[in-house]
Amino acid sequence: MKRTCEPLYSSCAARDGLGVLAHHTACEGNEPAAPLVRVRKFTLRLGAFTSLEDVSFDIAKGKVTALCGPRGCGIEAMLDALGATLPGARTVDMGGSIELCGHDAYRTLGAERAREKVARVFFGGSFELQSVRNAIAFSIRQRGIHDRAAIAAEIDRVLRSLDAERRLGDHLDRAVSSLPALERRLVAIARALAKRPLVLLVSEPATGLDQVDSFTMSQALQSVARKTECAVVLATSDPRFARICADEGVALVQGRTVEAGPLPQLSSASADYRTRAFFEGRIA
Repeated sequence: MKRTCEPLYSSCAARDGLGVLAHHTACEGNEPAAPLVRVRKFTLRLGAFTSLEDVSFDIAKGKVTALCGPRGCGIEAMLDALGATLPGARTVDMGGSIELCGHDAYRTLGAERAREKVARVFFGGSFELQSVRNAIAFSIRQRGIHDRAAIAAEIDRVLRSLDAERRLGDHLDRAVSSLPALERRLVAIARALAKRPLVLLVSEPATGLDQVDSFTMSQALQSVARKTECAVVLATSDPRFARICADEGVALVQGRTVEAGPLPQLSSASADYRTRAFFEGRIA
């Protein structure tokens, strides 16, 4: 079968020896594209506590996937596992697998190399004392880019990816802490996006935002997925935000996968009563 391959936009794999990852995800044939991330029968025990059990789902590039469910359902632990940021190995027991571009993230790549391809967004922190420009530039310099013109071009690219050229571009020299809540969160996402990840992990980005700002946040995350073709993974216990933001959904209850599939189907025509209860706001 004839295939055509193009370099993956968000990968710098050729530089760091992970070229096979870029090749694997960028090839297209007549069959549907392989998922960027596969989670299969994943189980996570932290000491004596089972946080996740037998969890399975796929994550596609260029889409927003919502890990959703009531508080305490395991979505934050799943985000930690996807980001290879679990606690020390002595307290963690894992079963099943998490594959990134066909490679086991823990056994084949190893957690350190997996973290190079996954960016976790953290809201708040000392970066908010810096200017918007310097906060984003920090992540760019970590990639070995120090030329001022190149850094400026990368900042422009990141802001375009977020559709935030005007919202943040006019305030590059302002302290992040002086901005409204939505803009501060967009800067945090921009910092993570400046690493050019294959997967962007975001937890509860709309908490405390009003309806208009929540919609703007959803548009920004959708823009990132479409323009960079990275996989945006959203962890949220807010069914309303999941509906307006995500393409795909994974419903978890008590650490188990209840259902996975297109978000509109999960939110409006789910066959599972627990999924329906979550999206109808009857459990939180």
